[in-house]
Amino acid sequence: MKGLLTTYLGSGLLVDRPNPPDIIEGTLAIYRDETGIIYAWDPIELVWDTFGLAEAPKDGTAYMRMDGAWVEYVPPVIPPAPDVPVQEAPEDGESYMRKDGNWSKYVAPAAPVIPVQEAPEDGKQYARKDGAWSEVESSGGGDASFPPLVGNGGKALKVKADESGVEWAEDQQGGGGGGGSDPEPWLVRPTASQFQLFSGDSTQLTLVDKPGYGLTWDGGPNPVTDILRTGMMVIPNPNRSWLCEMQMIHPLIVANYRAYGMIAWDEAGSRAIRYQIDETRQHRISLWNGLSSYVNNLNQYPVDVPPGFFRIDYDADGDRFYMQTSVDGMVWVDVANFSRPSNLPNRPTKLGFFVHNSAPDGLRMKGSLKHFKFTPL
Repeated sequence: MKGLLTTYLGSGLLVDRPNPPDIIEGTLAIYRDETGIIYAWDPIELVWDTFGLAEAPKDGTAYMRMDGAWVEYVPPVIPPAPDVPVQEAPEDGESYMRKDGNWSKYVAPAAPVIPVQEAPEDGKQYARKDGAWSEVESSGGGDASFPPLVGNGGKALKVKADESGVEWAEDQQGGGGGGGSDPEPWLVRPTASQFQLFSGDSTQLTLVDKPGYGLTWDGGPNPVTDILRTGMMVIPNPNRSWLCEMQMIHPLIVANYRAYGMIAWDEAGSRAIRYQIDETRQHRISLWNGLSSYVNNLNQYPVDVPPGFFRIDYDADGDRFYMQTSVDGMVWVDVANFSRPSNLPNRPTKLGFFVHNSAPDGLRMKGSLKHFKFTPL
């Protein structure tokens, strides 16, 4: 406005705009019309001047000012982001996830470790079932007929010989029979490592393991004198009763001062009790001074078939030996029984098998040991 504005005379709506209006000298007349434009009378130029902006139309449309007027607002068109291809995750068998525009190896969170409470310590057997310990009950009628589930040393669960229950026994495979099964599952197959070698001279037995069968032995050159060559194990507790069973296959050559069988040795007293089958097809129980000197016979009688099975049952309470024999290892026959103190100064400390070859013909004794079992009682 070109005139001097000094006094505001009103802001109401002047319907009939006077031209010129009645004014007082040195004052200003103004008004606002229905569009919102404000007019002011310039007493110097004698014209109505305008100032201020008119309201944008109220029709629900967005407007913007451009070139001194209201125009409809059209939002700018934003172009889409460029299509940048995403590189494939590494093909190395690992799992990956996208993070910050890159592939990161996915590491699964560790599963929580939940400690398992120990089974009750009450002498019973327990197994895990539905997340809890459940007592194991055998179909045979309780713990008396069911062996422990642990500590079986790689053995197989088999029916006992008397069919009173089951027990862990050596799992011997390949001994013969259909499908590789063992036709004699009650046997305990011996290994060469079970035995320490002792001899009445400088020559020892030669032992060779035969998996699924037992072991074979070679008696060595003939000493042409009374010499025992043995394989023996240490008796863990000589003051305790024990039972030993053994099966030696009848050697091909047993004639002319040859024998084989089971031996119990009092090493401290240098005395041995020998249970043998000899060249005369006799069961003979004899006493020896060490491993190179025959003393006397304690018992003998002839047999028609070499039995092959030997058993010595030592009763520590009665301090007495009981000898038995068998053809099949199932049915046993009494051979002899006698007092230990009458023959051995001390209780035996070693137990095993022997061969005796004092023949002058030079033929070596060879054979096999299929079954050897020592049981503390």
